[in-house]
Amino acid sequence: MRTLAGNYQVLAAYPRLLGPQNRMWLHFVSYKFARLLLPWLLATIAAVSSFCRRRGGGQLWVVRRFFYALALVDRGLPQDSLLKRVSSPVRTFVVLMLAAACAVSVLFVPAQTLWKETTVKSSPG
Repeated sequence: MRTLAGNYQVLAAYPRLLGPQNRMWLHFVSYKFARLLLPWLLATIAAVSSFCRRRGGGQLWVVRRFFYALALVDRGLPQDSLLKRVSSPVRTFVVLMLAAACAVSVLFVPAQTLWKETTVKSSPG
């Protein structure tokens, strides 16, 4: 979440990175910016598909529910389970999307509230 919050901070401080003058534009947009947009895009797709009950919208709703249910049950599955091979990547994806969605808080909360200064205790001698 800290890394993704840093991406939001970089975009807020240097919006020119999204412009054509950035020679690393494709890399930046595809790797940094797209990771921030993906959870919001998935939420939009979920909202829109919930209104599309006709023409496949109902099937999408079922698949989406199954996907998130699989992520929820992953922790309870035995390590050697065949289903665990599928549920573990699904859970990882869901956790990463939640982290990206939560990282947006860095734009609305003061830095002093989010991060603590690291202090190192000196050893005697």
